[in-house]
Amino acid sequence: DPDVRQVDNAFLFDIDDLESHIEQNREERRLEATRAESIVKDEVEVILKWLQSLKATPTIIALRQRADALKQAELQKALSRLGTLTPEQQEAVEGLASGIVNKLLHGPLVALKSAAQSSNGFVYIEAARLFYDLGQSLLEQQAVNVEDVRDETDVPAVPPASKEEPEQDGISRQASGL
Repeated sequence: DPDVRQVDNAFLFDIDDLESHIEQNREERRLEATRAESIVKDEVEVILKWLQSLKATPTIIALRQRADALKQAELQKALSRLGTLTPEQQEAVEGLASGIVNKLLHGPLVALKSAAQSSNGFVYIEAARLFYDLGQSLLEQQAVNVEDVRDETDVPAVPPASKEEPEQDGISRQASGL
């Protein structure tokens, strides 16, 4: 009854009013969904960059191990030449060696982690492995790992011919050695 509009503190909603509210709510939900999608997209990018940076981890570990081995070898040489040192003096020399190594590695390691997140990060990782003489490249390591798996599981180097492939000129792929 339209007269209800005249009653204090009473609201009359007709179908048109309800449809207007429904459409307004739909639009607000669409906007929020768009914002949520944007947030998810941004977070996925952050995670993907983080995952990409993890590819540098074996190289960083190898570089740290190599630097530590060199530090220990040089430290032993220096300590043997210095003669008898007090524990405090020996600790100071060891601290000096560790500090130098850490300061030398900090910049390159930060740069490597950052570069590893780029689309050509693999190139930087391989360059670091080469420049610091860290042994096999990651590609060589992966090739060795694939060969190990193939030897252990007797996986053929070439996939077998499909049984559904048609014969060509009357010769099957298996019979022709392809």
